Amino acid sequence: IDYEFTSWNAYGRGVYKYAWGGNVTIPEDDALLLTYSGSRWFGSYYEGANQKGRDDWLHYAKEYHAFWDEVYKENTQYVSNPTDRSEPIAVDFFTIGRRGAKYGPLGELVPLREPVGT
Repeated sequence: IDYEFTSWNAYGRGVYKYAWGGNVTIPEDDALLLTYSGSRWFGSYYEGANQKGRDDWLHYAKEYHAFWDEVYKENTQYVSNPTDRSEPIAVDFFTIGRRGAKYGPLGELVPLREPVGT
């Protein structure tokens, strides 16, 4: 987590920027942000994000909604189970597979971890 982003808020919750770890490689100019909207956390990828200034990101966080401006369709790669938690800890996440009407409003959700008990 890039802690500079944790002081930014959207819907009263911190905005988190992926910094390192796992099997994810992100080019230096890009960013993966974890933002809360409605009842879920959304992991969205932004090309060229690190070229934007702090004021741009503060405005973005203030006006953010996952389904406005096609953010969900164009940028979002991860989504959580519904939650009202104020942080994304101990929340199950999914990658978004195929999209389309037959997969529901969030698309095909593929768990990031094995379900408990399997």
